[in-house]
Amino acid sequence: MVKTVRENLWNQDTGAPALFGSCCRKCGAKYFPARKICWRCYSTDQEKIILSQRGTVYAFCNVFFKKNENDETPYTVGYVLLEDGITMPARICCPRESLKVGTPVVLEAGVTGLFPDGKEKPGYFFKLEVKEG
Repeated sequence: MVKTVRENLWNQDTGAPALFGSCCRKCGAKYFPARKICWRCYSTDQEKIILSQRGTVYAFCNVFFKKNENDETPYTVGYVLLEDGITMPARICCPRESLKVGTPVVLEAGVTGLFPDGKEKPGYFFKLEVKEG
């Protein structure tokens, strides 16, 4: 099991990673991360939801800058449009030559790098969705 980076953001207790967001009970707007107030209708009546684990690449770029000496470069970051309509920023782990806008991806959790002290950095990311059959 992967350690949680921030409470109520994601966990992997079910055996599959899960991202938590919120849904406004008044207007149905969904958010990640969860919000206490809806930005659309300003309601405070929010419910915690588990977001889709699948989506498509909406936009991406390759990063060649190292924040610390333990970072592996290049790596890819971008926005993923989840099946339930939320667009969210995320790291995308797949061969750069196979990545394009519209590529199907699936949520994973694991080590996303190393902290400056060399300890593993747990987190979530998206990888290419492998279709069965």
